Amino acid sequence: GPAEIPNRIVMPPMTTRGSDEEGYVTDQTVAYYMARARGGVGLVTVEMASPEKGGRHRRRELGIYHDGFIPGLRRLVDNIHLGGSKASIQLGHGGGHTRIDICGEQPVAPSAVPHPVYETTLETIVPEAMTKERIALTTANYVAAAKRARQAGFDCVEIHAAHGYLISQFHAPFENRRTDEYGGSLENRARFGLDILRAVKAAVPELGVIYRLSVEDYFDGGLTYDEGKTIARW
Repeated sequence: GPAEIPNRIVMPPMTTRGSDEEGYVTDQTVAYYMARARGGVGLVTVEMASPEKGGRHRRRELGIYHDGFIPGLRRLVDNIHLGGSKASIQLGHGGGHTRIDICGEQPVAPSAVPHPVYETTLETIVPEAMTKERIALTTANYVAAAKRARQAGFDCVEIHAAHGYLISQFHAPFENRRTDEYGGSLENRARFGLDILRAVKAAVPELGVIYRLSVEDYFDGGLTYDEGKTIARW
């Protein structure tokens, strides 16, 4: 996209739990990413932040789901830029891989398939199958989060369509048992994520956009290599 990176070194997003309990940037957050920028990373990708509260999958997860997070994120980006790097942030939704005690809301997923969720303790949860209205709302929330990223000064956003989180759950037949236009064929299973991608690119054309895709899930009922390759081309 439009972002020019000073070198070919990209730091991928990794959970740090450096934010506070509410998800706000802390001095620890800034120090951690500043060390990577000063170390010569061309593009620093800030860890997964959910576009809506119900998608938070870890305690002390960085927040971007309302405007109150923007000042702290702007401070973080300013420091990454001062360190000589460009900044990206991963927008990811936990989907069925979170719990009420973590995100504060009823978890949602493409289908109501039980999930074991480990966060200090192990619990099996049954997420709520997303209605079409909820799919539209979550898509709009991704766009709103991308706009906040732009306001904070990020150069790129990374849409998380990998590792068994919400978009990835839509890809996998084991987790997506829908019979509407979001389930069944590969085109239907890919629709949710690609609609988000198109909407984000249309809303913030000045941002670089990365689509992080699990090309193969390596489990029965997961995305196969041929299918993943097709989604990548789309």
